[in-house]
Amino acid sequence: MHHKRLISESFTKSLSLSLVEPKKEMITFHAQCNESYFSWFEAILQDGIEKDELKEESLLLAKGLFVMADGMFIQNSVIGKEESIQKDLDSFIDTIFDLMEKK
Repeated sequence: MHHKRLISESFTKSLSLSLVEPKKEMITFHAQCNESYFSWFEAILQDGIEKDELKEESLLLAKGLFVMADGMFIQNSVIGKEESIQKDLDSFIDTIFDLMEKK
């Protein structure tokens, strides 16, 4: 559990610095991380579509879902609820995927 708190604190500090003193290097770093994770998430959705498990329109939700999950992580970190991040994200993602699944 200690490593999760450390990651959360590191992310929060990094985000705080980026917002308070936006330096080009930090902006570039965050943009690269964001693009890398978003591409990975988009590939997961695309794989589900190709396997005929998800509706094609699911891909249109990718950016919004990604940003909402990021926001949930930030919100839980800010209010000191790091321990419930995984549970909250799992519940959110499971519900969304249930709605996106082909039946």
